Amino acid sequence: MDNFPEIKRLLTHDEPMIVIDKLIAVEARTAHSQVLICEQNIFFDYQTGSVGAHIGIEYMAQTIALWSGYHYFLEGKPPAIALLLGCRHYNSTIFQFKKGELLDIYSEQVFVSERMSVFSCVISSKGKQLIDGKLNVFMPHKTHLEKMLTGEGAQQ
Repeated sequence: MDNFPEIKRLLTHDEPMIVIDKLIAVEARTAHSQVLICEQNIFFDYQTGSVGAHIGIEYMAQTIALWSGYHYFLEGKPPAIALLLGCRHYNSTIFQFKKGELLDIYSEQVFVSERMSVFSCVISSKGKQLIDGKLNVFMPHKTHLEKMLTGEGAQQ
């Protein structure tokens, strides 16, 4: 499917932190998005003409958020806030994404237990894998999230 709602409708992020350019595909456990490395990217470094490869974690996380947001959209619900707990085995063959490079970001949910999920992610360009990693994501209950955001129950 390539007729998706606007990305901003599927994410809880606001501009300028929406860094994914296009949602390509979403299935039951997978998503595919794209990012064009250009000067409009909030993380673009004008001195090097690139974006650091460590930003790949954010590209992966937002692809996962788009996957989740799209499934909520299909249910007629707004996207839910999820928390990136960490990334394991972040393997990169590069130090930076160069200006003009089109990145394909793939995510696949490989484990789910209650409100915790693990996604296996890959970033490639022109069919060549550049980065892979596993992201741990937690989706708190709405009431728990509200307590976290207001500081209710925090130790003094």
